[in-house]
Amino acid sequence: MKEVNGLERKISEGKRPILAYYHPPATVDLAPVQMAADLLKVADAVVVADNPGAVVHMHPLVAASVFLEKGIDTVLELECRDKNRLALQSEILGALALKIRNFLCMTGEHQTQGPQPEAKGVYDLSPVHLIQLMKIIEQGELLDGFRLGEVPSIFIGAMVNPFARPVELHFFKLLKKIKAGAKFLITTPIFALEEFKEFIKELKQRGFLEKTKVFATIMPIKSADIARVVSKDPSVHLPERICARIESVPEQNQAQEGINICVEIMKELKEMEEVSGFHIMAPHWCEVVPLLIERVGLR
Repeated sequence: MKEVNGLERKISEGKRPILAYYHPPATVDLAPVQMAADLLKVADAVVVADNPGAVVHMHPLVAASVFLEKGIDTVLELECRDKNRLALQSEILGALALKIRNFLCMTGEHQTQGPQPEAKGVYDLSPVHLIQLMKIIEQGELLDGFRLGEVPSIFIGAMVNPFARPVELHFFKLLKKIKAGAKFLITTPIFALEEFKEFIKELKQRGFLEKTKVFATIMPIKSADIARVVSKDPSVHLPERICARIESVPEQNQAQEGINICVEIMKELKEMEEVSGFHIMAPHWCEVVPLLIERVGLR
């Protein structure tokens, strides 16, 4: 039997791992990554983004290697937008060679949403196909049947939007990911708790939680301007009352109000046994991660 990796083992032991999102810089300098690692070491693992927002950043494998050198576990994002099946297989082998065992399979934002809309999207595989590919590699093979030999256990994850509509179509797609082998799900940011609780209730009734684990995403918002930008993102459900609450305080206090909102949400999520862990998503705001963990009492 293959050895279970650290993140998966913590969940099986009943612990609630904390994931911290990291947005690699658009630079050739590793210093910002090293600084981020010093701040994010309080997390159980760091989710290293793969050209988020269809914007060019440092390759996630390079950034992940910095965290690994400092003894910090990582979750590597793999986006289908930019790579065909050859490149994805190569990247997975490279990651496994670096001792990365956790992967998040994603489509990626469409290239037209980024600053280089003329870029050609690849989309050779869907996230479901990518999950299936990873299961094949875990069994010691490539897609062409080439035998790799011994391959370690892989902890495979997928994204889920608790607020997506239509509901039945969304659950149909989610079931395909779980059947393909997704062992954990990371949600889009949660601001509407009651709707999220309904989603979790539905997951439980359909038996999905017997097959996969849910990491609830928390996104602290630094200002009213950022809140308005986030509210226009079709993948994020940010209620108007949250925007209004941040706008209601003086500009110099808005970051603190964003933190207060997150603390309130996390404390409620902490009481939900169906939530297996937290994913703190604070792009370009790494210093807020240890603060949130401390204020919610997760350490």
